[in-house]
Amino acid sequence: MLAVRARQDVPMLTKVIMFIKLTNASPVHRGKAIAIKKDLIVSVYRNAIVRDDGLVEEVTHVFVPPHGTWEVQEPYDDVLAQLM
Repeated sequence: MLAVRARQDVPMLTKVIMFIKLTNASPVHRGKAIAIKKDLIVSVYRNAIVRDDGLVEEVTHVFVPPHGTWEVQEPYDDVLAQLM
């Protein structure tokens, strides 16, 4: 029987996460989970928007062409951390 030893100079494989998980902030779908493929995201920015009822809300926008821009509840820094 041949014994196989792990080589010390070979790095361990790491799990590649292809999606980020966010929470929808648009009034119609508020609170619903969104999974967006990382390599499709073009830009992320924070913005104050005025809702139809006059309420001003801070949301993070995630631009994913050609699908559009998602409004999410997570802070800008949290979204960027998931993309790293």
